[in-house]
Amino acid sequence: MNVYVSLIQTKIIQQIDTNLKGWIIDLRGNFGGNMWPMLVSIEPLIGNGILGYFVDADNNYETWKLTSGKAFIDDALVYENLEFKELNLSKSYVAVLTNNETASSGEAIAVAFKKRMNTKSFGGSTFGVSTGCVSHQLSDGSIINLAESVFADGSMKKYGYRIAPDIETDEKDALKRGIEWIYEMNKNKHSR
Repeated sequence: MNVYVSLIQTKIIQQIDTNLKGWIIDLRGNFGGNMWPMLVSIEPLIGNGILGYFVDADNNYETWKLTSGKAFIDDALVYENLEFKELNLSKSYVAVLTNNETASSGEAIAVAFKKRMNTKSFGGSTFGVSTGCVSHQLSDGSIINLAESVFADGSMKKYGYRIAPDIETDEKDALKRGIEWIYEMNKNKHSR
């Protein structure tokens, strides 16, 4: 996980000094894994604070939050970027690309971007497992992962199903539409 976070952080830093107009977060084909290194990796783009929630069947909310390279569920530290570098790109334009192979923790990242300003998503709806799973060891030693909560975005909108993009496009057009949107936003910003 640390190598993954370091690689993404390095790529972001390398792009800062270029004549960058915006960022593409391509979640297509991201079928899941561990959401915490993903969130910590993109902290410069997504910012600090509450990014989403786990909501259980009793409507209890647990926050997902980032603070200076540290990811928390409520106040419990779940992951830390040991090579954290303070960067704030949270006002940059970001196009998020999704498809029906964006699942689980990939969907968590899509949800985390829902409340971010200067962000729009393109492509297709996600797979539909926007849920929080908990591992339980059974009496025979086997382990079962149970979906015990659904994701909610920063405005507390619950998911637990397929997440539709802001702009539905054919998969082959998602990147093109994202780039066009970033270009248009920059053009409008400079014409004011």
